[in-house]
Amino acid sequence: MFTFDEPDVIISDLRYLGNGTGQPDEYIEILNKGGAPQDLTGWVVESKPTGHVYAFPPGTVIQPGQRYRVYTDEVRQEFGGLSFGSSEQVWRDEGGIGRLVHNGFVVDQYPYLDKGFNKTAAP
Repeated sequence: MFTFDEPDVIISDLRYLGNGTGQPDEYIEILNKGGAPQDLTGWVVESKPTGHVYAFPPGTVIQPGQRYRVYTDEVRQEFGGLSFGSSEQVWRDEGGIGRLVHNGFVVDQYPYLDKGFNKTAAP
């Protein structure tokens, strides 16, 4: 059972329609809505079905109420400075699913443009 003195990390937003070639300003936003910090070492973001994976750098900690954004190919320090570093589109405009994974366990997932994806089943 979740208590307020524990971390609670979720995917809070996913921007899949970016601007320009490769859509560098696409992002997935991670939020710690809990009451304690969470070390994201070993956590990854997965883009389904494009197959892009972002591993959080060792020692990355998200504080209570803090948001991090992982951009396709931009670095914005005000949102943690995190990027896939991809010159290709990470989030398909036609729809897909973003996943937050820790040690093989799907912590949260975020389907968009629901093309047969949902919060309880894998694509």
